[in-house]
Amino acid sequence: MTQSKDDDWIDAIAGRPSSGLNASEQRLAQAIRDVTRAQHEQDVVQIASDDLAQEERLVQHARRTDPVRVASSAWIKRVAIAATLILAVGLGWLLIDREAQIDVRGGGQVQIIETSDVQALATRIVSRLEQAGITVQAYPLGTYRGINAALNAEQRAALTADLEKLGVAVPANGVLTLEIRDKQ
Repeated sequence: MTQSKDDDWIDAIAGRPSSGLNASEQRLAQAIRDVTRAQHEQDVVQIASDDLAQEERLVQHARRTDPVRVASSAWIKRVAIAATLILAVGLGWLLIDREAQIDVRGGGQVQIIETSDVQALATRIVSRLEQAGITVQAYPLGTYRGINAALNAEQRAALTADLEKLGVAVPANGVLTLEIRDKQ
């Protein structure tokens, strides 16, 4: 079929005048149109009846499970109060202010340092550690900066004073894990 022949068929099925089809093709196009419209009308009627049946089922379900009647049950009130208390205690526990150090995998400590210039402080700490020949792992943590390094006893003794000036406490085990955050 050529493009114009296809267009003629589409026009005929859509009910528009089409001069490119012969009489038998016009009748066939009209028959296709009639069958399609009948099927569509039948589907519309079926959907409407399904909607009414679904609506009736929902109304019956709402009447059986009336929230006002169900909520008046004493045990439901007790469960609701208990759930509210558990939620309040849980949120309170999550929102309490914790110390600056928290436990992480491996039993190490993360030191959280808050500063007005995260990048500058992280750069100064990394620079000082690298000057002492320490391998440093520095990485972004969203808006934070993370720094990991391992110091031996000699390095700890030599760098403790310098790092304390930068707000870093050198742990006794020498495993340094820092999270540098923006002051809020």
